[in-house]
Amino acid sequence: TKESTYTLVEKAAQKAAERAGNPSPHIVSFVATEAEAGFNNAKTNVGDYLQGEGLPKQLDKED
Repeated sequence: TKESTYTLVEKAAQKAAERAGNPSPHIVSFVATEAEAGFNNAKTNVGDYLQGEGLPKQLDKED
Protein backbone atom coordinates (compact mmCIF):
# COMPACT_ATOMS: atom_id res chain seq x y z
CA THR A 1 0.00 0.00 0.00
CA LYS A 2 2.78 2.43 0.87
CA GLU A 3 4.68 1.99 -2.38
CA SER A 4 1.59 2.35 -4.56
CA THR A 5 0.51 5.41 -2.60
CA TYR A 6 3.95 7.00 -2.94
CA THR A 7 3.95 6.30 -6.68
CA LEU A 8 0.48 7.81 -7.17
CA VAL A 9 1.24 10.87 -5.05
CA GLU A 10 4.58 11.50 -6.74
CA LYS A 11 3.08 11.18 -10.23
CA ALA A 12 0.25 13.52 -9.30
CA ALA A 13 2.74 16.06 -7.93
CA GLN A 14 4.81 15.83 -11.12
CA LYS A 15 1.76 16.40 -13.31
CA ALA A 16 0.52 19.29 -11.18
CA ALA A 17 3.94 20.94 -11.23
CA GLU A 18 4.20 20.54 -15.01
CA ARG A 19 0.74 22.00 -15.53
CA ALA A 20 1.59 24.92 -13.26
CA GLY A 21 4.75 25.54 -15.26
CA ASN A 22 7.03 24.70 -12.32
CA PRO A 23 8.33 21.14 -12.78
CA SER A 24 10.61 21.16 -9.74
CA PRO A 25 11.97 17.89 -8.30
CA HIS A 26 11.76 19.55 -4.88
CA ILE A 27 7.97 19.52 -5.05
CA VAL A 28 7.92 15.78 -5.71
CA SER A 29 10.41 15.17 -2.92
CA PHE A 30 8.37 17.24 -0.47
CA VAL A 31 5.15 15.42 -1.35
CA ALA A 32 6.84 12.03 -0.91
CA THR A 33 8.18 13.09 2.49
CA GLU A 34 4.75 14.25 3.61
CA ALA A 35 3.11 11.02 2.41
CA GLU A 36 5.62 9.07 4.48
CA ALA A 37 4.87 11.27 7.49
CA GLY A 38 1.17 10.51 7.03
CA PHE A 39 1.82 6.77 7.13
CA ASN A 40 3.99 7.18 10.22
CA ASN A 41 1.31 9.24 11.97
CA ALA A 42 -1.33 6.67 11.13
CA LYS A 43 0.88 3.89 12.50
CA THR A 44 1.39 5.84 15.73
CA ASN A 45 -2.31 6.60 16.09
CA VAL A 46 -3.32 2.97 15.57
CA GLY A 47 -0.66 1.83 18.04
CA ASP A 48 -1.86 4.36 20.61
CA TYR A 49 -5.45 3.22 20.15
CA LEU A 50 -4.49 -0.44 20.60
CA GLN A 51 -2.63 0.49 23.79
CA GLY A 52 -5.81 2.10 25.15
CA GLU A 53 -4.99 5.72 24.45
CA GLY A 54 -7.67 7.85 22.88
CA LEU A 55 -10.60 5.50 23.28
CA PRO A 56 -13.79 6.98 21.81
CA LYS A 57 -16.19 8.53 24.34
CA GLN A 58 -13.77 7.75 27.21
CA LEU A 59 -14.21 11.22 28.69
CA ASP A 60 -18.02 10.88 28.59
CA LYS A 61 -17.81 8.08 31.20
CA GLU A 62 -16.06 10.32 33.71
CA ASP A 63 -19.02 12.70 34.20
